[in-house]
Amino acid sequence: MLKAEVDRLAESTPNLRVHVCYTKPGRDDVQGRDYKSEGRLNMDVLKSILPSSNYDYYMCGNGGFMSSLFNGLKEWGVPESKIHFEAFGPATIKKTSDTVTIKKSSTTSTSTFNVSFAKSGKKIPWEPGLVNLLDFAREHGVRIDSGCCAGSCGSCSIAIKEGEVEYLSKEVSPESGSCLTCVCRPKSNLVLDA
Repeated sequence: MLKAEVDRLAESTPNLRVHVCYTKPGRDDVQGRDYKSEGRLNMDVLKSILPSSNYDYYMCGNGGFMSSLFNGLKEWGVPESKIHFEAFGPATIKKTSDTVTIKKSSTTSTSTFNVSFAKSGKKIPWEPGLVNLLDFAREHGVRIDSGCCAGSCGSCSIAIKEGEVEYLSKEVSPESGSCLTCVCRPKSNLVLDA
């Protein structure tokens, strides 16, 4: 997809390198001409073409692909703030709590909270294994619009009717009385207007 356009960009941009991976090359595809690596892009490929891990990483794809790369980049020492992603469809990266720096709260680790979705009529106990409210809502069939999944586009903003949330990043500044569901989790029992 967009191969000719990417090739043109690579020819006209001196600091742009392209490394194409084909999971299943076609009969007429030639390695070295049409693609560089056979198989999915993975950490072995990245480590073979990058001199270090000191870059920003942007991913777009399905959940399994992005989770694999996200976890691999974290293990390679890449700070989470340098890993950016957007999923196809309803998929997203499900990060476990130990991979995310969360503002510590004595209630977060031991308490069980209920999250109520007022419009959907659902009341569900929070699952601590999930990192954000957007993933939680999706897991339970509650539709919340979303875009960037990094807290900067604002499309996942939902009004808080009751309760409090905590953010995964101090750089987020939602409108008063609302929360950005892709980068927060409950800090108490919570009622959202979704």
